[in-house]
Amino acid sequence: MQVRTVYGHLMELDKNDQLELRIRGIWEPFETKIFIENLKSNYNILDIGSHIGYYSLIGALYSEKGKVVSIEPEPNNFKILQQNILINEYRDKIIPFNCALSDKNGKQKFYISYNNTAGHTLKVNKIGSENNIIEKTIEVNCITLDELFSRLKLKIDFIKIDAEGSELDIFRGGKQFLKDNKELKIITEFCPKFYAVSGQDIKDYYNLLRENGFDIWQLDDRVQKPLVINRYEDITYPNGFYTNLFCVRS
Repeated sequence: MQVRTVYGHLMELDKNDQLELRIRGIWEPFETKIFIENLKSNYNILDIGSHIGYYSLIGALYSEKGKVVSIEPEPNNFKILQQNILINEYRDKIIPFNCALSDKNGKQKFYISYNNTAGHTLKVNKIGSENNIIEKTIEVNCITLDELFSRLKLKIDFIKIDAEGSELDIFRGGKQFLKDNKELKIITEFCPKFYAVSGQDIKDYYNLLRENGFDIWQLDDRVQKPLVINRYEDITYPNGFYTNLFCVRS
């Protein structure tokens, strides 16, 4: 099935329309608004966990002189991502990669969700949520940020990252990348439970962002404005167990 989003993109949908685009034509309205407002026409964008390409397409639309690098490891999502790039004639703007980002190169086990096409993960999911039931595992190719961009030779200005608990590992694999891209903006999912189930502490992710010079705001759609985060303890979880953060380094 195809639908037209509120931004004019014709999109092929995943099997269960995880982003509810058929119903609403938009996903995460407040986060999308912040994403668009903070883009410039010449920005290069890195979309980590592209799914079927919702944010990648918007990035290509509003950053008309830049490039979008889209990372999606799950084969079915990646196939739909490629279709959506072709449908919207973004072959010259969006560079898709069927792999995962991690803190090391090589193949890793990847957990496929039965009922959540946006819930596939490198991390074992023991949350027990009925919204994300692991069906099987596959092997995916993993690459570090440093390795990928040593090949691409592309400066990145904005990152959208939703990696189901792998965000810390991804940036740990991008120490040189973070040094090379000094003026970065990031919208990141922030979910403590995803870290706890794999024996990590999400506070380490928060500290990594701070240590790399990022100012942090929480994107709270209840108040429709970014809220300044001065301490880790200031972060709240209006969606129950996760939130999104906006991080800026200048």
